[in-house]
Amino acid sequence: MPYRRAKNVTKGRTEVQVTFGPQAARRVLRYELERLCAQAGKTHFDVGERLGTSRVAFTHMVTGRNLPAKPALEILMSYFGSPDHIPRMLELLAWRN
Repeated sequence: MPYRRAKNVTKGRTEVQVTFGPQAARRVLRYELERLCAQAGKTHFDVGERLGTSRVAFTHMVTGRNLPAKPALEILMSYFGSPDHIPRMLELLAWRN
């Protein structure tokens, strides 16, 4: 089930809390990597070069074939100018196991 209901005791109403599993986390991570890359005006080649890998390696991260390791994710967020996204991205990455 993609969501669950939780009772808000103080206000007496029902709230929906969104929860998801590894597949949804992977999709969100892929989407965010692609979005931040485009927002920063970087190409997959530029990003691969910054990571010390190939364009294809980063493309595999964006398509979800492979996921970045924690150090690579931190480098990516800094490179995209979004270091404030690191905690959320690491949380998504933790769902892979």
